[in-house]
Amino acid sequence: LALVQSKYAMGLSKGGERDRVLKEAARSAGEALKLNEKNVKALYRRGLCRSLLAKDAAEEALGGGGSGTRLRDAQDLGLEAKADLVATIKEDERNRDARVELKAVQDLLKQLRQEEVSRDKKEFSFASTLTALKPKEEDILGDRTVRKQQVIKAGDGGAQWFNKDWLLPQARQRCVVHVRCRLCDHTNSSIEPSLLIFTLGDTDMHEGIQVAARSIAKGELSSFVIASKRVAVDAALARRLPKALAEESTWEIELLKYAVYEDQEGDRSRLLKILSEGYGHFPKDLAECHVHWKVTGPDGATLHSSRQTVSFGQAGGIEQKEDPDRLPYVYILGENTWEPVAALCRVLRQGGQGELRLKRAPALPEKDPGAPADAVSAQLGAMLNKTKADSLQDCCVHVELERVLQPLQGPEDPAWAGTASLVQERFRAEQLLDQEHQEAALRRFRRACGWAEQLKTTEVTNEFAQEHAALRAGLAWVLAKRAAPILDLGTVSSDVIKAAEADLAEAEGHCKWLDEHHPGLPRTLLVRAKVCVAQDDDFETANKLLLEAQRLSPDDICIQHELKAVRVELHKHKEAISRGKISTLKKGLLDAQAEGLGTAGSGGEAKAAALLAELALTSVSWDVVMDTRVGVELKRIQELSSEAATKKLCKDILGSWMDQSKEQRPMW
Repeated sequence: LALVQSKYAMGLSKGGERDRVLKEAARSAGEALKLNEKNVKALYRRGLCRSLLAKDAAEEALGGGGSGTRLRDAQDLGLEAKADLVATIKEDERNRDARVELKAVQDLLKQLRQEEVSRDKKEFSFASTLTALKPKEEDILGDRTVRKQQVIKAGDGGAQWFNKDWLLPQARQRCVVHVRCRLCDHTNSSIEPSLLIFTLGDTDMHEGIQVAARSIAKGELSSFVIASKRVAVDAALARRLPKALAEESTWEIELLKYAVYEDQEGDRSRLLKILSEGYGHFPKDLAECHVHWKVTGPDGATLHSSRQTVSFGQAGGIEQKEDPDRLPYVYILGENTWEPVAALCRVLRQGGQGELRLKRAPALPEKDPGAPADAVSAQLGAMLNKTKADSLQDCCVHVELERVLQPLQGPEDPAWAGTASLVQERFRAEQLLDQEHQEAALRRFRRACGWAEQLKTTEVTNEFAQEHAALRAGLAWVLAKRAAPILDLGTVSSDVIKAAEADLAEAEGHCKWLDEHHPGLPRTLLVRAKVCVAQDDDFETANKLLLEAQRLSPDDICIQHELKAVRVELHKHKEAISRGKISTLKKGLLDAQAEGLGTAGSGGEAKAAALLAELALTSVSWDVVMDTRVGVELKRIQELSSEAATKKLCKDILGSWMDQSKEQRPMW
């Protein structure tokens, strides 16, 4: 319907009928967008209709005797058309018609802006003199809670820049303003102006300050009287301004600039702006990105910068400077990048720049693997700027993507180097695993195994076969290592358990393949040991497998670490069994005393003798002896028994225990 209406309107002569049909076409496209907000055709057609309406209004406004109202109408329609066309290009980058129309709209807006400035200058040349002589108070909201008293400095344009749609809950675009505010307190004339950057509609900023900022032109400085209820917000952002104590307070407010951002979450918590998209292709996952980035606070001050350097000043203090020639940070996209930086890199091309405004940002990385060796760590930089690295609020992340090296795409990639590429991929996966990045390591192993599967019929060298086996073993190890801790927990959902069991099943499948094609690999034994522990807590079997793996590969650090861990758990397991058995024997000795120990031929003597014989054959550690206090019962049996053999056996058992622990524990 929008297509038919727009084509019909373009055939009409300029006037009321054409305007009516174009507005109906724009509404029809809007209804389509309610069903699918990313519909490219609907976005383009609404943008085209608004563009035609803007051109018609501009022609009337720029003609002889054109009114200021039509000029503002043309600007508003032009801005709406621009927003729709930008959204169209974002969804369909190859839409040539949208790009041509967007260029025409941008040129029109520039022409209208110049006309507006020209008219304002003519009006202001005399009006500013009258204002200075007798300022006219303006009640912004109509309830006298926000009153504009005087224009101290004129701006470079009208105040019609504000779009009410930016405040709508479902709006896709938000406006961020840079405002300088000063509380004119008569008791303290030394209050310095505060620079604040915030999103219009943010409930963490005083409503009165927002209303005042919306009512002035860019570059304008004006004074306002604001009622206390309009400056009563108690939030971190609002607390950056001095507190107004009187029922009414006077503020000087200057609108430095404003910018429109895309609201990614729909709640003003994550706003994106592409300053310059760059050129070439967007970086893919695992691309090598050479990046400079910085974080700024709500006052525009730098909290951390990749160009930041720290040195000792002449007075002995620490000096921070921005070095424009510093080497960029190098990240692997999706593996070792701070999330806000990674998010920006994904929407930029090489040479592009963008900003991400965050209501609450994740903590800065403690160690940045992409940073040069001499770089200032993000957390240190934040600390030097008196900011907690884990409490970043109302901040902006700015990224410059200097260079993009796309990742290797497999054997068909021109940069493919045969088996050496597989070795490089495995080495990177093992690095990630050492850094406890299991998911990233798993992705590397999987794609390398996929490449090896593609080549197994064409690559028949021994070197390739060994590398294929190493990749399979590495993949199986990551799967088993990921699943083991999950199965040890008792508070996970059935879906999580099923996923862990699937990992173990896949790891077992790789082990069978390795046993068939490359029998006797130490890493296969390592994986099987992990599976034994994960499935059945069979530390005994795992210990045997790892001992054999260590014999085959004595220098393998991974095998050594796992063997050490299994030995610790096996010792704990044996201790638990031993403690249970000793506790049972101790209870039996107590029962033997109750049955008449000390009387020759009594049941107690016979029972004690049998229990002591079993105790003599039981392996027990000094910790278990001390925890169960079985030694106390042995001494009592030795004192009460009338049988010389029983006394001697008690003495022998106690002596053996003391001999074993003489160098580790004090005697009784």
